[in-house]
Amino acid sequence: MENYVRLPLKNAYNARDLGGYACDGGITRFRALVRTDGLERLDDEDVAFLKEYGIKTVIDLRSADELATAPDPAALKAFVEYVNIPLIAGEAADVTKLSVSSPNGFLSGFYKHIFESANVALCSVIEAVADAKEGGVLFHCAAGKDRTGIVASVLLGIVGVSRADIISNYEVTYTYIRENPLMMRHASAVPSEYLYSLREYLEPGLDYALSFGGMSEYLDHIGLNGNAQQKIKERLITHENTRGRFSCPGLASVSY
Repeated sequence: MENYVRLPLKNAYNARDLGGYACDGGITRFRALVRTDGLERLDDEDVAFLKEYGIKTVIDLRSADELATAPDPAALKAFVEYVNIPLIAGEAADVTKLSVSSPNGFLSGFYKHIFESANVALCSVIEAVADAKEGGVLFHCAAGKDRTGIVASVLLGIVGVSRADIISNYEVTYTYIRENPLMMRHASAVPSEYLYSLREYLEPGLDYALSFGGMSEYLDHIGLNGNAQQKIKERLITHENTRGRFSCPGLASVSY
């Protein structure tokens, strides 16, 4: 099977591989880490694709109320190690469903609050990735934007992916949210700004983390267990020649 920038799932629209980024001494490995939106609508074909793609662990960042109404497919859980670590305490639904007078200001403040205050949950997620069995690790929330975007930013930061690339990985999210008919069906119920993935949302929190000297220093500051970062680097960084064939849905495979 080829490597994919965006995975060609029929019923998840924001499923992306974190492979292909320049990082410390190499490039991020394909099929090591995959970020997605909700998986509850996956059909058998989608599930079979993830199995063939090498996904062995799923980390669900959603809260208990979300799991109760939209559980991940049993067919997926049959062959992966499934871990639920809510990144937001309590029964808060996806932040994009909340209603406040200033969505832009709220989201940038919310992201920064996670970086500043969700130390235990964030460390637990990173440690779960570090300790996962050999094979691909998939992590997701509901839209694949807020909670998933924060975790993706931290993981990419650990291995030295540039700030610009971290932000770019976040910004493309809205493009794929717009392809999701379920998300767009409910779009009229919330301010449109909640669906956007503007750099201004992520930057305050990301820059707070980087202000410690880098993502590694930030994670040391919030109490991440000793060798977790090294395990992430071993999982995600490759020094091998990565020239080959890569695919993106809707485009022909490219060899270079």
